[in-house]
Amino acid sequence: MKSKKQTKQTKNLEFDSGGPFRLFYHPSSSASLRVILYLRCRQVPPSFVQLTSTEFTTDDRGIPVFTMPEGDPETKKLGTKNLLAFNPEGRIPILLLSDGRKMTQSGPIIDYIEDCLTTGIGRSLSPDDPWERAEVRRIAWIIAADT
Repeated sequence: MKSKKQTKQTKNLEFDSGGPFRLFYHPSSSASLRVILYLRCRQVPPSFVQLTSTEFTTDDRGIPVFTMPEGDPETKKLGTKNLLAFNPEGRIPILLLSDGRKMTQSGPIIDYIEDCLTTGIGRSLSPDDPWERAEVRRIAWIIAADT
């Protein structure tokens, strides 16, 4: 028996998923800010992608380390603030889906959210033409590599 695909509509956008999502980010992370900028440009409502700021500290060698937020439900489940327990990569941003799956890296997170949009405000941010879409990705990779 096939299950019906859930569609959640928020404002003028529809998402094919069980949403909402949670984005674990930090304001000092350029990768996090890329995703947040995308969400703003695409006008994705905060109620659908909830932003959760991670914390920041340094280890005994002075190396910056992101940690899970104090009191967050995921932190409580893990029993530790150590981000490595939540994401073995130890990086942010992290997109947490309602079913517990996690997506990392800003490009795939943006692509995943864009793919979840079934109707949008105007058209997709990606051009229809494959060559033009590749050009957009090329420029995005240049920006990602430089920040």
